[in-house]
Amino acid sequence: MAFKIVQKIKPAQIQDKTLDPAFLKKYYKQLQQLLIKKTDPENPTGYFFCVDFFGDDNLLIMGKQTPAYLKIFRAAGKGKDGFDKKKVSIGNCFILDENGKKILCLMPNPSLAKGKKQLILKSLKKLRKSSMKKIMDIRWLTAPLEIEDEQEEETTANAASDNKKEKVQKSGTTASGEGTEYLVTEDEIVKRTKELQKGIEKLKKDVLPRYKNKETSSNDADFVKALRKAGHLFISKLMMTDPNVSKKFSTQKKQLENGIPQWEKLEEKIKSQKTRSETSDSIKKELQGAVKRMNNTRNEIKELLKRVNLKGLS
Repeated sequence: MAFKIVQKIKPAQIQDKTLDPAFLKKYYKQLQQLLIKKTDPENPTGYFFCVDFFGDDNLLIMGKQTPAYLKIFRAAGKGKDGFDKKKVSIGNCFILDENGKKILCLMPNPSLAKGKKQLILKSLKKLRKSSMKKIMDIRWLTAPLEIEDEQEEETTANAASDNKKEKVQKSGTTASGEGTEYLVTEDEIVKRTKELQKGIEKLKKDVLPRYKNKETSSNDADFVKALRKAGHLFISKLMMTDPNVSKKFSTQKKQLENGIPQWEKLEEKIKSQKTRSETSDSIKKELQGAVKRMNNTRNEIKELLKRVNLKGLS
């Protein structure tokens, strides 16, 4: 996970609802910085959200969910310890950079909590507007990984209306009767598939033979790293496309899920191989330098001996 839950928030304080509301206001501002700097589709982090945790105030906690926290979160998700299970959402999240705009994407885990989607989104967006203003929108990703997108446009003080909202409904139609819109098109998925195929071919025909011959360089390690990131990004993009399109590319997704861990190991091995090679070259250069110095010293001794009349000394 991208970062840990701050130490000031103790599991017991969540269970008995004794967290300091004043601290939470500062925490949320720090939290948005952590989200923006440390999370992306490849590096998500955990989240726990509870509507009406303190009366009308909500609670959002993000970070790695250790067993101690997860125990409390699971209980809350089941409606224990005074929590309303309809108001609790648990899962993973990440920041998506969309043309410079920071979008918080939620991936709720229904096995941990089944909070009502509309209630959770409405409450989260209220918290975003008050304490996490650098995040421009919140999106809900669900199996089969559809997007529910609500974009808000804030008006100026002289505007006639308060807010303008556009909702993409799960049923597949918008309020205006248009078809469902997805964040990623099929054309983009096809394009990324072709790019990945080219990268994998280069890996097989170029990088791997050099690795076997112990001839790899830092460029090869960088290439494998870039290929691995492209694979992660492809899987994330599938989460944001039409479920029918996602299904078409399920085989490629499975192959990537199997291949990416192997690529990560290969990247480390190339780096290790390069380090050993550099060490060997360094030792070789040191030995060559020592031999050169010895030869220079021997030549200097020969010159001195030529100048000395050894017969006269005997």
